Amino acid sequence: MSEFTNAVERELSGMTHESSGICPGCESCPEEDEGFFSWLACEVCGSTLGGNRHPVHAIDANGEVAHFNACVDCYTYIGTGEEPEE
Repeated sequence: MSEFTNAVERELSGMTHESSGICPGCESCPEEDEGFFSWLACEVCGSTLGGNRHPVHAIDANGEVAHFNACVDCYTYIGTGEEPEE
């Protein structure tokens, strides 16, 4: 595993059913998944690089949907399983 996948696994530890994109009918999600620019750290891997953030979700230990704002690398990794290039 790489440093990136270790960071993602650490943040999503105990979570299940990870998915990228908006939740249909969810009041907490934006209407469309266009992403937005942010200097805030990615809520999944912790990257502090500025960039687009997109919604990703997982089910926590209580069966509740947990929402995250993820960088493009995490969004792609969660959606497709493709690890970013160095």
